[in-house]
Parts: sequence; structure tokens; C-alpha cells
Amino acid sequence: MSADTIGIVGISEDNLRYLRLCFPDERIDAIRLSIDTELFQPKAKTKVIAYMPRKRLKELNQILHLLEHRSS
Repeated sequence: MSADTIGIVGISEDNLRYLRLCFPDERIDAIRLSIDTELFQPKAKTKVIAYMPRKRLKELNQILHLLEHRSS
């Protein structure tokens, strides 16, 4: 630990337990991450299917056929 370290922060209970185990003599505090929903609004998402065209071609064909028949 650096001599100029004044404390350590963690963001989850698991994180804090681990840090306290590793650095029992250091000050360790929790911070809670949050988003101000007055300032930031999530954008509507479009449903997208992503795949790796070089892999699992049989499964891809099966899924595409299922989707094609589902909408008819």
C-alpha cells in the first residue's frame, strides 16, 4: 500500500469483504453507484439478434426458421 493512500472504496458487499480481508488495517468505505433518472433517461432499445456466422450454422438455421414461422 502506498504511503499516501488515505482509504479504499468498494461498490458491493463481496467487494468490501475481499478488500477488508486483503487490507485489514486500511480504511475501506462503500460507495453506491446510481444514475440520476432526472438527468439520464434510457433510450428505447430495438430487439436485435447477433450471431457469429462462422459458428453453429445448424443452430442458426433452426432459429431463423423458428422466427420465420412464428410471425406467419
